Amino acid sequence: MPGTYRGAGNTNCNFFGRQITVIGSVLTVIDCEMSGRAFLFNHGETSASKVIGFKIIDGRGPISPNKPNRRPKAPGPDCR
Repeated sequence: MPGTYRGAGNTNCNFFGRQITVIGSVLTVIDCEMSGRAFLFNHGETSASKVIGFKIIDGRGPISPNKPNRRPKAPGPDCR
């Protein structure tokens, strides 16, 4: 559904290995408000797990152990 989504439940959305497709539109914005990433793919997801058609803004990655005072800006998904 078009609109801007932010706040609890709209960041760090984890697929937990499920093969699902989440579809938005060019009018669907996920604003992570510098509190995390939009989506996490870190439980063995394959190319069958998809996120299509979202604009993701103001994401934030984890703290680097080598640079504890610097957090990288990372608006997109975390794919490991």
